[in-house]
Amino acid sequence: MKYILMLLFASAISLFVWSCTKHNSDDDKREVTAALQHYDALIQTVNADSIALLYMPNGEIIGNGKPAAIGRDSIRAFLSTFRNVRVPSNVSTVIEINITADTAVQRGSYKQVAIISGQDTVRVKGDFTATWQRDTQGKWLIRRMETIY
Repeated sequence: MKYILMLLFASAISLFVWSCTKHNSDDDKREVTAALQHYDALIQTVNADSIALLYMPNGEIIGNGKPAAIGRDSIRAFLSTFRNVRVPSNVSTVIEINITADTAVQRGSYKQVAIISGQDTVRVKGDFTATWQRDTQGKWLIRRMETIY
């Protein structure tokens, strides 16, 4: 009897731990996808303040393996250098989302059209890996956005 109780207890603990660490629910995936769509929309506004607030306080932007900005203030300053850029199109396509506890890793591709100083049109495309973290209010914020172009 003691053995059966220990087995039931161990099974219950295992089930509890598994349920706390795996959160690949459709609702979570929809929330993370919606957060990326919001990010895409803000990229088109080129509003450094609003974009920076989508990042964790220690968030990172990484481009082709090189850190471009770490921390909201640094991200805001980095994005502010694009004042002469207009972004009429920024589209991200999600390939996969994996969620564990309060962290989501989203992989996909992106295409962007940017107009520099009202003259030159630049078309950029590449792959991205976005690592999101759910904050204490339940909002998904970017911990790390890495692009490869």
